Formats: sequence, C-alpha cells, structure tokens
Amino acid sequence: MSILLSCLKFTTTTAIFLIAAFLGVVLFYPFPKLDQISKEWPLKTIEEYEKKMAPMMASHGVHLSFFPKKASWRKIKLSNGMEMNMLEGGKREGDANQKLLIFMHGYPETALLCWGRYLDHFIEKGYWVIAPDMRGFNESSKPLPENVDMQQVMNFPKSFSYGAIKKYLSDLHRTAYLYTDKYYAEDYYLLVTEYAKRDKAIFITHDWGSGAASYVRREHPEIFERLVMGVGNFLNTQFIKNRPLDFVKQLLKSWYIFFFQVLGVSDVAVSRDDFSFLLFFTGFDELGRQGRMSVEELNLWANHWRKNFVTATSIYRGAFRNSKPPQKLENKSVPIPILYIHGENDRYITSAPMYFFCGEYSYRRGKEEIECV
Repeated sequence: MSILLSCLKFTTTTAIFLIAAFLGVVLFYPFPKLDQISKEWPLKTIEEYEKKMAPMMASHGVHLSFFPKKASWRKIKLSNGMEMNMLEGGKREGDANQKLLIFMHGYPETALLCWGRYLDHFIEKGYWVIAPDMRGFNESSKPLPENVDMQQVMNFPKSFSYGAIKKYLSDLHRTAYLYTDKYYAEDYYLLVTEYAKRDKAIFITHDWGSGAASYVRREHPEIFERLVMGVGNFLNTQFIKNRPLDFVKQLLKSWYIFFFQVLGVSDVAVSRDDFSFLLFFTGFDELGRQGRMSVEELNLWANHWRKNFVTATSIYRGAFRNSKPPQKLENKSVPIPILYIHGENDRYITSAPMYFFCGEYSYRRGKEEIECV
C-alpha cells in the first residue's frame, strides 16, 4: 500500500509540476512578435506569393488567385438570425442541375484564407461555389449571451476583484453554448435549403470545417450529395477501446484542445504580445521562412485573430458542451460518398483513426484514386 501511495504521490506531483511549467511558458515566455519574425520572410506581398506558387499550381491545372476574381463577397441573413458572410460565384440562373459546392474552413481561418485561392478554379469548372465564414469567424455573426458584448469577453477585466473575474469567466462559459453542434448544423442546413434552395450540395471541408460538417451530417444527412473531408478527427469509444495507445498519442497531440478549455488563462496567454503565441502554435513562422506565406497574408490572419479570437475559439469550447455526446453517434451509417484526405505528417492529428474506421481495403482504394487524380 505504501508503494502505491508513493507512486500516486509522485505522479500527482509530476503532473502538477508539468502543468505549472507549461502555464509558466505560455504566460511569460517572450515569444517573438509577428513583426519581428516576419522581417526575415522572403515574401512580403501576396502578389509575390502568387508569382512563386503559380507555376506549381498551373502544372496541376489550377489557376491561382489568392483573392478570387470570379467570386464576390456577400452577406445573407438566415431565418435563425444568423448573418453569414461568404464568398460566392459561378451561379447560373435557372440551372437547377448545376452542382453546388459548399466550402467549410477550419480554425483559426476564414473563408478567404482557407479557400479563396482555389475558388476560381472550381467556378471555371462550372460549379456554383459558396465559401462562408462560420459563426464566430471574420464578418459572420458572433452570437453572445444576453448582456455581454465583445469587449467584455475579448479583454481580461482591469479590476482584479473576485466579482469582475467571476463575471468574465461566466461570460466566456455562457458564450461557448452558442457554438455547439446544433447551431452549426442549423446554419448549414438553412444555407443549402433556404438560401440556395437546393436539396443537396457537395461539401468540401478542412480541419474544424470537417468537425462542423460531421454535426451537419448527423442531423441532416439528406442534404449531402458528396463529402470531401480534409484533416478531421473521428475519435469515439470504439477507437478508444480498440486502439488505446493511438488514442493516448492523439491526446498528446491535442493538448491545445484542453488548453482552450481553461477559460481566461488560455485567452490571456494566446492574446498577449499581439498573438505571438498563436503564430508559434500554427507553425506560420516555418511557412514564412520557406516562402509559402507572405507578410501581407500574415497580417490578414492577425487582424482576424485580434477581432474574433474568443468567438472563433468557442468552437473548441462548444465541442465540450454539445447537445449529443459522441457515444450516441456510433453505429449510425450514412450512405454518403466520402473522400477523406490526411497528411501522414500532420502536426496535430494522427492518421490512426482514419485507418481504423476506413479499414485496409478502403484505404488502399482511396490511395490509388488519389494517385490517379
């Protein structure tokens, strides 16, 4: 018994020390600021980026335009009160058979930053394309609880009184409930059926766009013609039970998901020094040094973070407050053709769940098809 207690004490002490060390780093480590790091980047403007990337994209039959020339911004209001800011183009009036593509971006992105450079290609192929900013992102609606405004949740209270801090944390907690599964499902269902007046659409998703698409697919599978998912996570109790070691690996890679649940602390840590931590977290410095991102594009990202960090990050917090827990979603097969695309060396999501759920035959078939494309 004494050995067991000693082991438990050691484990607890180690865990507390590691957590304290981590919080100390994220709260006090002097991460280089955006303007300091980007001085060393070879590409300064988006025009320089386009010139560098255009030949490679052209070799794959894609005309690159960071700011799409064939799609334009528009803002619509859905019957649930959601104002959706979106890029749209290619619609042929009166053509009920034209294929509709819905693009869903990830975190901490926007429709433009994730998909803008590819939209002209699909419009030229004859598709009607819609790429919206999700709720909480960019210029789309950012729902907040009653008697709460953006300034209250974006800034740690100047008064360190118990009452002020309690209200601040309560506001963040209540905000997360407006970014749960049912809201995303309703937003995109109404986008397809109410705004586009279509029965079905082809969804192309990335990162948290794939997560939100899973909410839509669960509630409204009938609106999916096809689904292309890029880098999504499919953890549930089946995977945890059958692949416990892979589950632990994914938990370690997903540290930031749990970090974002620490209300207030994560907000202060990420936003300090003009979001320099988020620059480090996203790996943008590496992209910039490699000439795969320009300083001008980085500033677009930074401006989005400055205005929308809390509401955008609520997609993570809302996932822990969803109306239906993952255990109840298992064994519900939906006959939708799905292409899943995953990079073997993805920084934050392992490919193990994909192998587990697809099976070896499905994986080989998908690999062959991708190589043919």
